[in-house]
Amino acid sequence: MRQAPPVSAVVPVKLTMDGKTTWTFVWFGYMKNARNEGIALCSVTDGGSYYGSGGCEAATVGTGKVAKSDGGAGSIRLGTVVRQATSVTAVLGDGRRVPGVLAFGRGFPYKVWAVAYPQENNARVVFADVGGHELGQVSFGADYPTPSQPRSGGIVVFHYPAHVLEPTAGTMKAYLRDGRIVGVTGKVVGFWDSSSSSAIASRPASGPPAVVNMGGEIVNHAKLSEYYGYAHENVTRVVLRLPGGAEYGARTFAAWPGSGLRLWAFTVPSRALSVKPSQDALVGYDAAGHVIWSGR
Repeated sequence: MRQAPPVSAVVPVKLTMDGKTTWTFVWFGYMKNARNEGIALCSVTDGGSYYGSGGCEAATVGTGKVAKSDGGAGSIRLGTVVRQATSVTAVLGDGRRVPGVLAFGRGFPYKVWAVAYPQENNARVVFADVGGHELGQVSFGADYPTPSQPRSGGIVVFHYPAHVLEPTAGTMKAYLRDGRIVGVTGKVVGFWDSSSSSAIASRPASGPPAVVNMGGEIVNHAKLSEYYGYAHENVTRVVLRLPGGAEYGARTFAAWPGSGLRLWAFTVPSRALSVKPSQDALVGYDAAGHVIWSGR
């Protein structure tokens, strides 16, 4: 809410899946770093396995379109839809139909749609008007279910205090996994914290980019943000450059023997990330101090 102050009401949306209830709070606002990009739909989800998951994305439905997806979190899909829509339904690949929810409140330029269904299903999210006539649809491919944390092979990347990544203090570990768990060829790197929450790279570890960041989010209004990830073996230091000139970074350290990979992690004060995050730059250096990769 600090990054995208509400210009509308904040409306709670209740969803249920597998007997678990979640509450997604939605509102519209302008992200401080992206006022020229138009209004944004913001959401925060709690309940079930969600602990303040969410974010903000551009909300404008394009000309000639009916709805837009904001992605959502986990098994929850959501976005914006024109006001004429009175129902939303996810039609899964096997024909099953899962009803969704439409929300509207003071200051909403669009209705907000949300639906929860198992991630491993292809789905068409269909929108209809008051007469039951289809207005349009948005399609989603299946997401691979998150695999459980491996019992061995983990490398400690960093320890985090309470209220940074999770409500309690813990340890983040990295694992090298077969890419088939996320539908890619080769090995991929996955990270699991002490609460078994995970982040798994969606690209082969041996391919580009040379530096991969899996963190950088502000979780649960924490004062610190954890940046962490992996890099190719020629990257000896990773640095975050902020628009105001401040820099944060750390040296990389060896990962799994023969993998050609290194791991890295450092913390950044959350207040430093709220100015112009789109202009932040992540830089990888080699042993001689030369920049060999730069990106976000």
